[in-house]
Amino acid sequence: MALCSPLYFVFVLCIVLMECDVPLASQYPEVYNQVTSCNMKKFSANAKNGTIESHSYPHPYPPSIRCQYEFEGEGQERVQLSFKKMNLYYSGGDPDMPHGCINQDSISVFIYIDGKETLLGQYCGNKSPNQLMSNSQRMKVVFISTSQSETRNVFGFQLEYYFRTDFGVQGSGIQDQRKGCLFHYNSTSSKVGFFTSPNFPGQYPPHTECNYQFHGLGKNKEERVFITFGDFYVGESGCEKTTESDYVSFSNFLSSEDRKLPRLCGQMNPGQVIRESDGAFFRVTFKSNDIYDATGFKANYRFVPVYDIVTPTMSNPEHDTSGGTSISPGTSHDHVTVVMGTVYLLFLTVIFHVL
Repeated sequence: MALCSPLYFVFVLCIVLMECDVPLASQYPEVYNQVTSCNMKKFSANAKNGTIESHSYPHPYPPSIRCQYEFEGEGQERVQLSFKKMNLYYSGGDPDMPHGCINQDSISVFIYIDGKETLLGQYCGNKSPNQLMSNSQRMKVVFISTSQSETRNVFGFQLEYYFRTDFGVQGSGIQDQRKGCLFHYNSTSSKVGFFTSPNFPGQYPPHTECNYQFHGLGKNKEERVFITFGDFYVGESGCEKTTESDYVSFSNFLSSEDRKLPRLCGQMNPGQVIRESDGAFFRVTFKSNDIYDATGFKANYRFVPVYDIVTPTMSNPEHDTSGGTSISPGTSHDHVTVVMGTVYLLFLTVIFHVL
């Protein structure tokens, strides 16, 4: 790369600012176009999961190599990567806290947005990335070592891959396979539980929408749905319809957004937000774009009979064995409706005095 060329100045600027993606062919011109025996293609038709290790793992990998690993699923499958070990040569400072991977031994992960190959992230040193997930059936990993790593005692990486149809959503919901990332939570199955954003606690995938529908008892046994968030980091603050932030929305309706319930985005403390349904049905929607990267959320839910909505506290359903119906608003400013419970208690009081 000529020192006076425009590409050189762009390269230097990216190193200084660490705010732009330099193509791998520009970072590693001596090895990028090599054809090596370490290239692999993994198809879900052959195996739904497996392990991939760098060349010669757990022994030191050779210098100046380029290995490409391609993953291709079927139907609505997503590719999930979980890095178990990572030890790459890093000359830019502390390998446990690397700052910028340009011209370093590195692992680059690519996804495909509208058919176009897009860099999801580039990783180096000893710091493994969070669990990653594709936004479609395909994903690609490229490992490149430089000539500098020739005499270094570094063993490379080990990762596990999975082809998943559940989008990495955790909890007790029942997935509607016909509609992709749609999960149902029924009061008749469980009064308490939890649910998460896709791929939690790893980085949620871009261009993804997931819906969580809660079905309580109606008529004479009418219930309300209470949602409280533990971990929450979705997009950036400011998620009105005019912004481009990832968000979580809420609705008392099956298909339309509820204008009186604001969207949530940004970073929040555990228990800071609670949402209550107006009736027996409630819907939560998570939606991401291709701009922000974050870890998503984990939320607890509880179905509560209307006449029990008196003392608001929310316990953790993963550790709750009481079967109680208390709800906790944490530090939220959302108002918990107690009118129905109060009317019910007044009714009992009147009956008691009459008798």
